[in-house]
Amino acid sequence: MPNCPICGEEINHLKALVIAIREYKYTPNKYYKESHELVNDIILVCPKCSQILFTDIPSAEDFFSS
Repeated sequence: MPNCPICGEEINHLKALVIAIREYKYTPNKYYKESHELVNDIILVCPKCSQILFTDIPSAEDFFSS
C-alpha cells in the first residue's frame, strides 16, 4: 500500500469529495427529481489527514498502481 505524500501514513483508499449539479423539474407544490446528475468536479483526499492529493481519477489510479 502506498503512503500519503503529505502525512506519510499508509493508505489503502482515498476519500472522494464530489461537487455535482443535480437537475430537478419543478411544478407547483411538487418536486420531481430528474435523472440528470452532472459531476462538475472531484477532489480526492487522504483519509488520514484530509489533505487534497488528486483532482482526477487517472492520477489516483496511477498512485495506487505504482
